[in-house]
Amino acid sequence: GTSTPPATTPPSLSSLNAEGIFCPILPLFEEASSNSTTGGETTGSLVVLTSNNNDGVASPLLSIGDIDKFLNEQTRQLDEAKESMAKMYPSSDKGDKIITATEASLALLWHHTQFLTIAYGTGIDYIEMMLRKQFIAAIGK
Repeated sequence: GTSTPPATTPPSLSSLNAEGIFCPILPLFEEASSNSTTGGETTGSLVVLTSNNNDGVASPLLSIGDIDKFLNEQTRQLDEAKESMAKMYPSSDKGDKIITATEASLALLWHHTQFLTIAYGTGIDYIEMMLRKQFIAAIGK
């Protein structure tokens, strides 16, 4: 008798979840600390107060290096997720499957984009609320 090979179980669609991927959108505001310096010098702290306008007033901004670290971590985790999708789902050259590694990667990126959009909206809402509280405290209501 001929034996049939065991059927492989397709991966669960829950594997397309992007919740574990780092989201670099954060409303970070911090006051100057003793570890920070002004003038854009690199320090050990995450937030550096730099004078980025004509009046010389310091503002809490992330340095380009810190922004790069955030984006690089997101990229690293997206690459890992894409590699994971390639291992779990068949390649797109095998045309007999509905969901291939390409579709799985696109779905994962779509979910991650949703998280980015939500984080951006939440961050903007937080900043607006903070500014409103400061404005009301300054002028009264």
